[in-house]
Order: sequence, then C-alpha cells, then structure tokens
Amino acid sequence: MYAAEPPRADGAASPPVEARIYDSDVVVRATLLPGESYPVRFKVIEYLKGTGPAEITVNAQRYGKDGHEAALFLSRTSPGESGASSSEFVFTEAHFRKPGGHTVDSLDPAWLPATTPTGASANASDTVYITDSGVATGGSQETISLSALKAKIAWIEGGENVGGYDECLNRAIGYLENLRDYEAYYGRSRPINETTEPLNSGVGAGRVLHEYGPYREAGYSLIWLTGQDADLFTAEIVDDNKSSTDGYKERVATVRPLPAGVYRFRDHGILYHYIPCGFNPKEGTGQLDWTVTVTAPAGTLHELFFDPVTVGSAVAADATNGTLKPTAFTGAGGASAAIGRIAYESGQVKIKVTPVTALASQVLEVIELDGTGSLSLSVSAATVDAANNTLSWTVSSAPWHNGDKLMVRIRKAEE
Repeated sequence: MYAAEPPRADGAASPPVEARIYDSDVVVRATLLPGESYPVRFKVIEYLKGTGPAEITVNAQRYGKDGHEAALFLSRTSPGESGASSSEFVFTEAHFRKPGGHTVDSLDPAWLPATTPTGASANASDTVYITDSGVATGGSQETISLSALKAKIAWIEGGENVGGYDECLNRAIGYLENLRDYEAYYGRSRPINETTEPLNSGVGAGRVLHEYGPYREAGYSLIWLTGQDADLFTAEIVDDNKSSTDGYKERVATVRPLPAGVYRFRDHGILYHYIPCGFNPKEGTGQLDWTVTVTAPAGTLHELFFDPVTVGSAVAADATNGTLKPTAFTGAGGASAAIGRIAYESGQVKIKVTPVTALASQVLEVIELDGTGSLSLSVSAATVDAANNTLSWTVSSAPWHNGDKLMVRIRKAEE
C-alpha cells in the first residue's frame, strides 16, 4: 500500500531528534565551562537520559559561548563503561552517512544551543533548543522545547515488558528519517497519495472499492476513514481464520447505495508494527485520499439519499427531519426544481416538489440498502395537488419505516 521513497533522497536531512536520542548513551542539559578549545568541558544541569558525573568532558572542538546552556547527545568513548564513573564522551553520530560535524549547522547536530541568552535558561521551566539551523539542508531553523524533548526521551526509553516495542521504535525512527529526507531533498512536504474510483449509482451496501494486502504480522493493522463523506464508506479487516500471521487484507467498501455525485474521504492505516510503541505515521504515508465518482444510468433525472424518520403519524424526510439530499435538481422541463418532502402516511406516499410539473413523465423508484428496488411509482398515475406542489399515490402497505437507509431515483418513464 505504501511505496518506499526514492533512494536519492536518503540522508538529505539531519536525523530526527528521536534517532539522536535512540543512538545516544546520554542526553544532558549542560552549560559550557571555560577552558581549552579541545576537548571541551561542561557542567551538567540535568541528565535527561542516562547517568554520569556533575562535570563531563567531550572530545570535540569548542562551539558557542562559555556558560551557555545546550542539550547534548553523547556517546561513551568506551562501550560498556559505567555511567556513574565515566566523565568522557564523544558527540553521538546518528546520521548513517557519518558526514562529520556536531553543531546545528551540520547534518548531524548533537550540540543544541538553547535559544535563551547565556546562563539565563538554567532554571527555565521550558527551555527551547535549536535542533537544526537549516544551513546544511537549505531549510528553516528547527527547535524543540525541553518538555517535548523529555517526552520523546520517555517514549524512546519506554516499553518495558511490551512485546515488539524496540522493533516498533526502529521502524518509527526509520519512517521519520525518510520523511525528513523527502522534505529536505524535494523542498516540500510528502504529498498524500490519491486514488479515484468509478461506481454505478444504487449499488448495494458492501460494494468493495479496493483490497490491500495480504499482510502477515503479529497483529492486525488499525484502519479508519475521515473526511466529508467518510460515513458512506467503511474500512475493515478481512481474514477468513482470524490469524494475522498467515495473512489478512484490508478492505474499503460502501455502506449504502449512493446517488450520482462525487464523494471524497481519506483512508488511514497504521500497520501493526507501529502499534506496540504507539506511533502514528500520519504525515503522508499511511494515508490515501479517495475520490469516488458515482454515475447514474441513462435516463435518470435525479437521485438522492432518503432516510425517513417518524414525524407525527407520518414516516418522512424533509429539510428538518431525517435525511433528504440533495434536494435541488433540474426538472424535466429544464427549469430549476427542488424536492421538499417525501412521506408515507395513512396509506399514501406523498412527495412535495417545486414546481409540481418538474417530475412530468418520470418514475419514482425507492432503492433498498441491498440495492434492490422496493417501490416504483409513475408520476403519470399520481394525484396532483398543484396548490401545495404535492404528488400522491395510494399504496397497500408501508413502503419504508423509521430509520431506513434508502435511495430515491427519479428517471424517465419507459415509452
């Protein structure tokens, strides 16, 4: 369902903050101490990830001003060192190409200066740090607040006793890397994919528009729809044996017969491997914008949704009760027309239409949820109440009930 990004974009951006956290042994808030240009020493304000002494040394060139706070992403010089005893670090290299550099002007920032003036931010409740100046990529400056940084660290460090959490993190970080690379390379956000689908009007509920898969994972994906017409469609998991590991599909289908028109909605999906760590890849990937163009058969004058409800002694739909839309159309004579009400009451079906001549030589058909026609009424056989713009027919039984989901088609009578 989701294609990989072109390889040429790989590595175009600095790593996401999540990748820098994940690859670091220690993340600290610290202020730069006076000293030689290499190595540099820091006074630690707070360990955000890992532990260590109150003063640390980083094998790197001096950058910034003495006393200025920064968030530092650090790796131990010797793997396996005790966090409490080691005071010597190097800046974390999170970019897979190892481009060199560690300042926010590089492709691998690990020394993130606070935006607050020197020293004043040490006790600030929510310091803001520059995560990327944009110099290396030609983009804009990026920042992160202390609270947001702590939240990301908590996410990376979480997942105790949660199966699949680390794999989820790796996949999520890979996704974020690809997203940033795309934006840096192309200079724009990743677009949401689009698809179009033709459909005949009046087709019964459950008409499958598309199936994705099969997928084979430890659990099922999360799928849902949003948008102006999302309630007319459904996204569902399809599996004949309720075992996600041997294959399942995802299906998008209709929930009711649709009148002629253009319908739009967005299809969202989160594959299971993103679920253990609660990651929602909602920027571009994982989404698909649908446009469904529904066409009526030849000879159709108008089609509309008709969801009647009980209104006094009638079962009807109008502008304020139930659903009756779209009501405006071009009448049989070519003039503008509108349907105001469709009702069943006391053995009669009544339709209010302005002007009443708009349905001349037409047939009114009621289409059930399964796509079958349950009622067909010829306008030529109707009783006309011109003063009230109403057509009526006597019927032997109630053709619909409160809460029905119906469609009405008005078509030219067969000659």
